[in-house]
Amino acid sequence: MTDWIEKEVPIKEVKQLLKNNIVEVNSPDGWVAVKQYVEKGKKQSWKLKIDDKEILSSSKHLFETNSGWVSTNKLDNKKHKILCQDGKFKSFDVKLTDQIINVVDIAVDNNNHRYYTNGVSSHNTNLGKSLIMTSIGVECLLQNKNVLYVTCEMAEEKIAERVMANMFDVDIGVLNTIPRDKFMDKFEVFDKKIPEQFYVKEYAPRSISVNHIRVLLKELEAKRKFVPDIIFIDYLGIMMSTISRKSDNTYVELKRISEEVRALAVEFGVPIVSAIQSNRAAIGSAEIDLKNVADSIGSAATADIIVGVTQSEELREQGKYAWVFLKNRYGINKQKILINVNYNKMRISEDLDAPVVNMAEVEENKTQAQKQHKLNAAAGIVNKVLNKDDEDKFKSLIGLE
Repeated sequence: MTDWIEKEVPIKEVKQLLKNNIVEVNSPDGWVAVKQYVEKGKKQSWKLKIDDKEILSSSKHLFETNSGWVSTNKLDNKKHKILCQDGKFKSFDVKLTDQIINVVDIAVDNNNHRYYTNGVSSHNTNLGKSLIMTSIGVECLLQNKNVLYVTCEMAEEKIAERVMANMFDVDIGVLNTIPRDKFMDKFEVFDKKIPEQFYVKEYAPRSISVNHIRVLLKELEAKRKFVPDIIFIDYLGIMMSTISRKSDNTYVELKRISEEVRALAVEFGVPIVSAIQSNRAAIGSAEIDLKNVADSIGSAATADIIVGVTQSEELREQGKYAWVFLKNRYGINKQKILINVNYNKMRISEDLDAPVVNMAEVEENKTQAQKQHKLNAAAGIVNKVLNKDDEDKFKSLIGLE
């Protein structure tokens, strides 16, 4: 039996509560579990005032408004109203302060990635693996490819919203406010220009294996004449293996799932894109490596290409991701690039001004620098010894010793 205690606590106390408790927070979607507590360092604060409530946040914290998600430094009280816990969009005052605060956030187990803080709907820490995959899927569709998106985490409707916000170039927060006739006009334009399809199929978490996807592929071809050119699975960590043994640990299970998904890709001759979680060490970090794969490195051993995606607080403020090609069986790896991200339109795009960094060269230069440092230190010790010997000889010659 689980005893539940409901109380209001400062967000900084969540870190300690997570150690020994299941923690849930209230949100516009009901009570949702807290998955992680994230410390983001010291930042200059903005003060948001609604009714008698005050909220201190960083410049890039997202609040839910009548115009979608808006960062604190972009809030305009003449244009925006903020969603509050009573379900109403309310007026507010916001201003930059001189105060430096320790910025913290939480990640919640909520498809909409939102929760109430001081009675205001705000966006939790979230890198955006679904955003990335749906954006790549849209790009494939625009390149005349049939796309199948299998989701085990987010509802079909939510995936469809992200796809349409991206394609229609509309903020996702106002997508449902578009009049039906204008929406259909936009849809028909794309329908005429793009004969290919974007098909979304939802399954419950931990309810499917590759056999379900295999059956789905055959049904889509037989009933809808739909054959995908690329498949997205959102995501490997919440699938099941076709084989289950009581002795299996997480490493073995995820490795087997990865192997089965790769075998499915070979069987149908179609690339499959999925995601795996990073461990806590990678959260908010500017660097990522294969050692940051959570739960099972077996997934990394199986994949042909692995792109590590990370985002420091500085990159988030710039609206960018850092992508590192950690593994590539078909070409160069260890290259790092920056990618633009638009959270409102659920879109990623190439940062044409950003240089490509060869991480292998960076590591080699770092290694060479470390070697040179050791050589310099050794040379310094030798010189001291030689100088001491020379000094002793000189003293002996002039009769001081």
